[in-house]
Parts: sequence; structure tokens; C-alpha cells
Amino acid sequence: GWSACEKLYAVDNQLAALPDQIGELACLQELYVSKNQLRSLPDAVGRLRDLDKLYLSDNNIDALPPALANCRQLMLLYVINNPNIT
Repeated sequence: GWSACEKLYAVDNQLAALPDQIGELACLQELYVSKNQLRSLPDAVGRLRDLDKLYLSDNNIDALPPALANCRQLMLLYVINNPNIT
């Protein structure tokens, strides 16, 4: 099933949000959601303990959730071209 998914590519899909169920992808290591219309990330991303690459470039994200700090394996975080990020 999806819980064994290690890489998820959803680039350039006009996504406005990620579902809370994203946190159920326990084995997810790489998440590519650049070039969408995301304004935020759900707190559920904090449950992605194996996440080591997160690509958020070219969205409308204005802040990263504090829960992202739970992703202790995170080595690469791309957030360029999010004009409102603080």
C-alpha cells in the first residue's frame, strides 16, 4: 500500500493543500510538491520521521509548521520562490 511509499512526486499539479493523510506515509523519504498553489503544510508532516528531502519551491507558502521540526532526518529543504514566507 501507500504506507510503503518512499518518494512522492506531485510537481506542477495546482495543488492548493496537502491532506492530513500525508502523515500516514511512514516510509516517505522524499516529497516533491514544487510548482503548486500550496499556502501551508499540514501539521501531519511532522509524522514523516524518515523524510530527508522536501521540495516546496514555487508555491504560496507563508510559514512552515512547527511540527516540521519532528522530521529529524530532513537534510534538504527547498522553499525558494514562496513570496510570502517568513
